[in-house]
Amino acid sequence: MEIPLIVDTDNIIWSHSKVDIALSCPYKYYSQYPPAKYKKSPSFRVSAGEGRIGSAVHSTLETLLRVGTPMARNKTRYTTKELLMRGAIKHELTLSEMHVALEYIGGIDRFVQRHFSWRERLGNRIKHLMVEKKVGISKDFTPSTFWPRKDKTYPWFRMAWDLASYVVNKDLTSINILDHKTGAPKDSTDSYEDQCRSYAVAALVMYPDIDYVQFQVHYPATGEVISRENTMSKEEIRDVMYPWLKERVEKACTSIKTSQEARKDWYCNYCNFKPTCPTLR
Repeated sequence: MEIPLIVDTDNIIWSHSKVDIALSCPYKYYSQYPPAKYKKSPSFRVSAGEGRIGSAVHSTLETLLRVGTPMARNKTRYTTKELLMRGAIKHELTLSEMHVALEYIGGIDRFVQRHFSWRERLGNRIKHLMVEKKVGISKDFTPSTFWPRKDKTYPWFRMAWDLASYVVNKDLTSINILDHKTGAPKDSTDSYEDQCRSYAVAALVMYPDIDYVQFQVHYPATGEVISRENTMSKEEIRDVMYPWLKERVEKACTSIKTSQEARKDWYCNYCNFKPTCPTLR
């Protein structure tokens, strides 16, 4: 069944990755997010091992980092290896992928140990610690829910922060957001600037009293953490990043309203819809 072009984008719930897909390849967007009455295209296990490994690593970190928070789960009796194995089963890793996932144990343990040392050092300056925090905002940059409401109102943009903290240092208040990346470590956060900006926008919407946002990337393979070179002030987020995000979403809407084109690029090798792509046949 041929899928018509999307005309009404008002009820689309956007995210950083969803916007990226709409801008980079409308064909993948329609395959992954078709209109409600059309079936989603079959997804294939093509070069998707990194994603499954990442999911197992993320779930392990989530469990370990929740210790001491109100949302702590009764799973902390397990070792890092046992948690990774449970994640591997849950996310259907192959045997070879499971062996790769287990190589993350040392990096995970180093990061978790450093994180709890940081918690101890800052003490009550950490007013709120958030693990896998789900955040939704409205188009007018006010707080929303992550999921659609029963009254059929929708969040405009949403995300999940892997690890975030609300910190008070003397007269300055900040939101520090950290994102886990299971890919190859990089020297800076420049490759994630769009994600960083969208997270900063949501942070100010949800916590309007903060003075700045700090963004960090954690590589579980090594335990290394890279910080964005500059923090983002409240004024920069409000005056520069609010309009930037609105414009970016508008461009994504235009992209899917005008095309279902499959666009060939480096990311095609990592696409789950590669076997059905008309450009790659």
